Amino acid sequence: MVILGEDMAALGGLVLALGFIGLAVLTGNPVWDAVGSIAIGILLLVVAVLVGTQVKALLIGQSAEPEVLAKMKSHLTAAPEVLELYNVLTQQFGGEIMVAVKARMKPQGSEVALIEAINRIEATFHVAFPEVKWIFSSPISRIDFGNHRQSKSRNSGHCNLRGTALVCCVRCGCTKLRTGPL
Repeated sequence: MVILGEDMAALGGLVLALGFIGLAVLTGNPVWDAVGSIAIGILLLVVAVLVGTQVKALLIGQSAEPEVLAKMKSHLTAAPEVLELYNVLTQQFGGEIMVAVKARMKPQGSEVALIEAINRIEATFHVAFPEVKWIFSSPISRIDFGNHRQSKSRNSGHCNLRGTALVCCVRCGCTKLRTGPL
């Protein structure tokens, strides 16, 4: 769109210049030359504003089209591992899209199984939406880790579970982002 706008402005400016200079020559009135210059300036101003808005959207990004976002949400809610979809945020940079997903996942039994489920969803998502280059998932799941220690840290007030997902622990009810191995 940007290149087309610039090219159309150049061709339009040439046509206006030819027309107004022709009028100035035919009538012998140099005012037409000045009017032509003003018309070309207005044309360039309009094109600059339109091209500027397009370039701004490409540089700082914009959300994916509402139809594409609706299809993404449908795809995610259709996955059997997803119990509830909380939010899908998109950011489009040129032809590439970044997606952030927050969803409540079906209990998988372990963090490894949860990560594998997320990887399966992301793989099918990339197939369905090839323009998506990055997916950031924020899963929420309730996992019963059996006999984990309920001793809470004096500093955080959370149990001693560690892992790689945001999990609500069934035993003690704490919710925290865990970053180490289970």
